[in-house]
Amino acid sequence: MAGAVGGMSPELARMAVRAQSGEFANWLAKLDKEAAYSVAVPIIASIGILLLLALIGGLVAHFVREEVNGKAFLLGIGAPAFVLSTLTAASPTQEVTKTTTVVTEGAMIKNSSFLVSNAFAQSESTVAPAEVLLNIGAISQQCVDCRVVLQDANGQELVTKPVETGAKEVQFVVPQGAATATIEGVVGTNNARFSLNDLGQASPSGNGVIDIEVSRSRNYLNDVRYLLGNGAIQPFDIELKAAAPEFK
Repeated sequence: MAGAVGGMSPELARMAVRAQSGEFANWLAKLDKEAAYSVAVPIIASIGILLLLALIGGLVAHFVREEVNGKAFLLGIGAPAFVLSTLTAASPTQEVTKTTTVVTEGAMIKNSSFLVSNAFAQSESTVAPAEVLLNIGAISQQCVDCRVVLQDANGQELVTKPVETGAKEVQFVVPQGAATATIEGVVGTNNARFSLNDLGQASPSGNGVIDIEVSRSRNYLNDVRYLLGNGAIQPFDIELKAAAPEFK
């Protein structure tokens, strides 16, 4: 029992600090319009993490066969604290950008990775479409400071397209050399990066206008990542669905 309490104590202390600073309140505030279970998930996940850390700390103290409660408590702190510190150190400090799959009707454009990372794995080069039309009506209420950033294959920014407040769609011409586009600034939502070259597969001639429906969805795995120390992660992810290309 002493080892189990020791295992939970670092996480309890960290939760207390984050609660006092208002981080938990801010996280839950992003879910105020969601169903009640959306708020319950972070709470249940917190309890599950505490129980897991208690189990680790208790097992360490048990197998060491420490009979002094104070020493068992310290032993219980060790392993879980190491795990938590490692996870926290590995968490990004900047905004989280997810490489996002663009789904098409009856097919799926190639996806590079699902990992939470600012890195983008470049896929095989194809011809990018001439123009892209983003239908953002589904996220317009959360789009206070939204923008679309176009980058080349090396991640260098080429063009930033601001999104007007209340706009239902945004259309942009793809500049020469652009390889990726990133949707940024949606409230409570992780940035989404998608490959323009992969979109070109839906329009092989490169002269079509790709129409993409933009929406966002609740990702409960983000709760776990947040509770494990990734303070940059947001509760929602962006989803992209491409319609058939229109040709001029």
